[in-house]
Amino acid sequence: MESCSGRHPLQLKSRRLARGGAGRAVIIGAAGVLAIAFVLGLLDVRRRALNSDFTVFVIAGAAFLDGRDPYAVTNPQGWHYAYSPLFALVVSPLARLDFRDQVMVWYVISVGLGALCVAESYWLLAHIRRDRASAAAAGVPRWVAVTALLSVIFPALDSLQRGQLGLLITWLLLLGLRCSLAAPNWVAAGFGGLVLALPVSIKLTPLLPVALLAMVGLRARSEDDGDRFEEAYGDSGNG
Repeated sequence: MESCSGRHPLQLKSRRLARGGAGRAVIIGAAGVLAIAFVLGLLDVRRRALNSDFTVFVIAGAAFLDGRDPYAVTNPQGWHYAYSPLFALVVSPLARLDFRDQVMVWYVISVGLGALCVAESYWLLAHIRRDRASAAAAGVPRWVAVTALLSVIFPALDSLQRGQLGLLITWLLLLGLRCSLAAPNWVAAGFGGLVLALPVSIKLTPLLPVALLAMVGLRARSEDDGDRFEEAYGDSGNG
């Protein structure tokens, strides 16, 4: 007995199984490549431990706790700490480990932060599509997706290799943005603002995107207030 498409049901079933098997093979292959890349990266940062920026943060944090000047101490390369005390204090417990173990711990944490950045980007896109029907209908052009990926992948790899804070800062900015945009009340919006303040308390560079978000929010609020004023008084003025 043949189906309406002219193919035997067993043939259709075998095709579906083949497609499913190919999909599983792709997923397994991608997972294997990522696992190999993770291990190679871990071994690389271990080998370059003395050239990692992260050792500066840990040494400065230890100096805060034992009474030394955190901005005077240096790592084995002679580099000084140049940020606010917050992050150095957070990672100061790692001073009990040797330099190689310190950078390996931070590498694993940074990989997790990278995964969180991807998840936050997905949730932000889903929120925008849910709130704006036009965005959901239009979709994301392929060249935009590729350009966005290429614009972040090399800084992310550099951050992983050199033990920098780029992925941490990016995740906090994305999390704060999502919490602010999707806030159902002022408490949630306040939490989003608090999260956005954290990157600025670590270093000043994130102040620019936070300031731009604040300006956009104020402009949108003023436009909403203007629309409500026109709705309330426009008709009475015309009458």
